[in-house]
Amino acid sequence: MSKKSLFLILLFFLLLLIAISVGAFFFIRYQQTKLDLSQTKTTATNKEVEELVAKIGKIMVLPTGETPVLATVSDKTKLSNQDFFKNAKNGDKVLLYFKAKKAILYDPVAGKIIDIGPIYVPEPSLALPKSDTTGKGGSPTSPIPTLTSPTGGFTSPKPVTTGEGGPTPTPTTATKVLHSP
Repeated sequence: MSKKSLFLILLFFLLLLIAISVGAFFFIRYQQTKLDLSQTKTTATNKEVEELVAKIGKIMVLPTGETPVLATVSDKTKLSNQDFFKNAKNGDKVLLYFKAKKAILYDPVAGKIIDIGPIYVPEPSLALPKSDTTGKGGSPTSPIPTLTSPTGGFTSPKPVTTGEGGPTPTPTTATKVLHSP
């Protein structure tokens, strides 16, 4: 091998090493920033929940023994078919107390409670999924758990999820709007 080809090979590996080092540096920085942002957001949202609970707690007696899940109305038009949200506007907050089975719609600008409604969370069934008995070759079906109110207060076609867990609500904050299809 000539000195020129040996030099080019060494130069190539040196540049490859530099590129890998720079990539690793930026990847680590990205991961740290992502972690910092998620911790800041969690702290901020937990603080927002605490502030709302304190404000609403001055107006009414709130359920104890659980931290509510917070949701923000971000698109009123998607909720207009539900009585619970008929007076809601974008930016309103909904505190969901799943153990107490209570939802509270609050207007933070006016400082007023707009509506209070019950939440019904059906217990999961231990029965096997039902099969199509029509003879038309349908697939097995199973009931989809929903959150409903007899007055149309809160309806969701899916269980409420508030993080990476399953449908079990946790004392965290949901930032999306509650809506039905």
